[in-house]
Amino acid sequence: MTVDYETIINTDLSSLSDAATAWEDMGKRFGELHDNYRDHVKAAVEADGWAR
Repeated sequence: MTVDYETIINTDLSSLSDAATAWEDMGKRFGELHDNYRDHVKAAVEADGWAR
């Protein structure tokens, strides 16, 4: 399959943009999960003396 200039210029990249946005959102979500773990789970374990 030959790819020419017109095909490249007119390619719909919206799905790639959507995937990049979803990837960025997932990174933010992992940050939120990290904060939640630190503030709630780890803090509770340390407060109960389970962690050293």
